[in-house]
Parts: sequence; C-alpha cells; structure tokens
Amino acid sequence: MNKISKEKRDQLIALAGGTLVVLGLVYWLVIGAMAKSTGGVRAAADGVQESVDKAAKLKADSPKIQAELDDSRAALEALEKDMATGDLYSWVIMTLNKFKQDNAHAVDIQNISREERVPIGFFGEYPYDAVKYQVKGAAYYHDFGKFLANLENAFPFARVQNMDLSPEGGVLTGPEAEKLAFRFELVVPLKPKETSK
Repeated sequence: MNKISKEKRDQLIALAGGTLVVLGLVYWLVIGAMAKSTGGVRAAADGVQESVDKAAKLKADSPKIQAELDDSRAALEALEKDMATGDLYSWVIMTLNKFKQDNAHAVDIQNISREERVPIGFFGEYPYDAVKYQVKGAAYYHDFGKFLANLENAFPFARVQNMDLSPEGGVLTGPEAEKLAFRFELVVPLKPKETSK
C-alpha cells in the first residue's frame, strides 16, 4: 500500500473541502438565483395564462354581452321616446293633460309655468340637460296622491320636487274643505338632440 505523506493528505483534505465550499457557493449563487428566476417566469406565465383564459371567456360571452347591450339600448330608446322634445311648453301641457285623461284623475291643473333649463346635476358626465316647470292646481287629498304616484310610475325619468300643499279655500265647510292647493316643480330630462340647443 502506498502511503501518502501527511502533508499531501492535508492538501487533499483542504482541496476536497475547498471544492465542497466552491460547489456550495455555486449552487447557492447560481442555481438558487436561477430557481428564483424560474419561479418568477412561472408566475408571469401563470398571469399571462390567466389573462388569456379571461379573454377567451369574454370572447365566448361576447354574443350574450352584445345581446344585453342591444336590450339596454332598446330600453333607453323607449324611455327617450317619452322625453321632452320640440316645443317644450306644448309638450308638457299635452303630456300632463293626456296623462290626466288616460288615468281619470280628478285633479285640476290650473297653471303650468314656461320651461326653465336646468342642469340635472347628480352625475358628473350626464348626457342630458333638463327643463323645470312649476305646476299649480287643486285636488282632493286622495286624488292628488293617486295622481302623483301614477305620474312618477308613468314617467320614471321625471322628478317631482319642492312640493307645497295647503288648504285651497281657507275656511270652507263640507267636502270642499278637504280640497288642497298644490304646487310642485316637475323636472324632465331632454332628449339628447335637444340638449345641444
């Protein structure tokens, strides 16, 4: 058997230890960094795949989304058909008289003021302007309540505001004592083509 001198044996042990240290550093610095980089690439690839899946789902749902958009546009056009247009003063008089007759309301509308243009103001980029009318009249309490409820249901885009109710005749007796004088503002949005005037 060949004996290695103590000096050579120590050098071999030092060389083996140094090699192990260098291999450990190479693994820690190079392979560990590559593993982190690979993990980042995998995460990015997963994110891209998720985006592709969402896009594919949207593409598959696009006929349904288009149908919903078409339905919404048709509903908006149906509402816009009843909005104020043309001669705005004639529009409100004809609309309220037709509404009153169609619903058989016992409400006496005595005066409707000329329109006043007002901003609607509750949304930032709202595409409609509006007009405001002062409506004055008289009616019995229950008749006025039914008229007001039906008006708000028939014209969901219109808004009744600043309502004032008071006894109409002062100190009357009998059924006339229950009659109320009413005054309110009716705010109606204009059709978009009317907004630019």
